Amino acid sequence: MTHHVAIVTVFCSLVARVYAADLPPDGSFVRITADGGVSPFKVVTHDVTVRGSTAVLTLAKESLCHPGQQERVRLLEGQEAQALLAALDAAGVWDVRPPPGATEGRARDRPAPLDEQRFEVWVGKGKEMRRFFMKQSALLAAPAVLAVVMAVREAVSSRVEPLPMRDTSVKPGKVGYLSITASEPGRAILDGFESHRLPVDGLDVPEGEHLVRVEGDSGRFREFRVKVTAGAGTAVHVVLE
Repeated sequence: MTHHVAIVTVFCSLVARVYAADLPPDGSFVRITADGGVSPFKVVTHDVTVRGSTAVLTLAKESLCHPGQQERVRLLEGQEAQALLAALDAAGVWDVRPPPGATEGRARDRPAPLDEQRFEVWVGKGKEMRRFFMKQSALLAAPAVLAVVMAVREAVSSRVEPLPMRDTSVKPGKVGYLSITASEPGRAILDGFESHRLPVDGLDVPEGEHLVRVEGDSGRFREFRVKVTAGAGTAVHVVLE
């Protein structure tokens, strides 16, 4: 019996060292910042920072109406942190490069555009650092960077307690409410860009027709279009089979 326990102890120790080797270096981070367009916020930031074996998740919003920044933070440790960082690595977060149409440097050094949102991607891993920004139209044309932006924003927003207001770009009087449930856990992707963990309850979206892709954790998915009416709620239940 003692012999078996020793084997298990050694095995667990080896696994722990392998996990530690796979983690990004201490101080590594990825930060996605959105500004510009029509929004109740000057800036919205989703950040994941590595502190030893801990992942620090931060959601921050700076309002147009009130001075200062609202912020929520959550710490992940152990296997939960390892799983998150592995998912970000699989999405290509630590190796992302500026695509065509992007500008290298800090977004805040230039005025935020009024016609559409602007996204800044800032990644630091060890001694490497990359920082660039682009308008949403350019982001949608760059699948690799879009995957990184979606992965980071979903990782933070699905784990950090939400702030009182959502960073939506909707004209007054033109918003409806969308609720989505499914037959299994997963996520809903709205218009190929905005990702939310299921269930989605009363999400405020612009009126009109929207493309929705529901992806189950099993890998099954469905795509469909749904029409949202201003001032009204629309509820959809998706059976994945």
